[in-house]
Amino acid sequence: MLRVNGLNVRVVRSRRKTVSLEVNGLGEVVLKAPENVSEAFLKRFVLKHKNWVFQKLLDVEKKKKFLERRGFRNGVVFYYLGVPYVLKIVESSVPLELSGNYFLLSSDWVSDAKDVFIAWYKKVGLPYITERVRFFARNRFPYKSVKITRAEKRWGSCSGSNSLCFSYRALMLPEEILDYIVVHEIAHIKEKNHSKYFWKLVESILPDFRKRDRWLRVNGWKFVL
Repeated sequence: MLRVNGLNVRVVRSRRKTVSLEVNGLGEVVLKAPENVSEAFLKRFVLKHKNWVFQKLLDVEKKKKFLERRGFRNGVVFYYLGVPYVLKIVESSVPLELSGNYFLLSSDWVSDAKDVFIAWYKKVGLPYITERVRFFARNRFPYKSVKITRAEKRWGSCSGSNSLCFSYRALMLPEEILDYIVVHEIAHIKEKNHSKYFWKLVESILPDFRKRDRWLRVNGWKFVL
């Protein structure tokens, strides 16, 4: 552990050639460094980037407080295709449904609300995402299948056999951002990494993909259960 200007920094050394600094979702500052770099150099590196680190720590705290205020109770807002709907707990035999401006959650299912929401997103969202994949892929990107998963950290993935998976969380995003995720994954059908060729493929379909990507990086964390 490195102590720098009031910060506790966990140092991870390996055979890597460069030094990198990150703040993870738990608010832990992690410094990845080559095995032979001196402690003095690492301290200077952290000091050089201290403003960035403190901003990231503030962001983590903001996200933590946001999540603490959530929960499945009356008045909390949840999203479908970027549209906000207010949660209302009702007496109903249907676990969850969308009605007007509300998500109606059966009082019998409050204790299992997250599973109920995920099941709803998977059922309602699969036809929508499948249609968007079909629209963008056409005959240019032959895919094997489309599936919605419970993934929490990844928006989507493309397997070696070109099976496409999307997180249920993607169904919360605005349609133009969801389209970007779809295009990102179908581009992996032709290029499995993030090479220049990959990004040219994405750009050939969505010329403004950088704008959508920036929006997702800034706002994506808010779309959670």
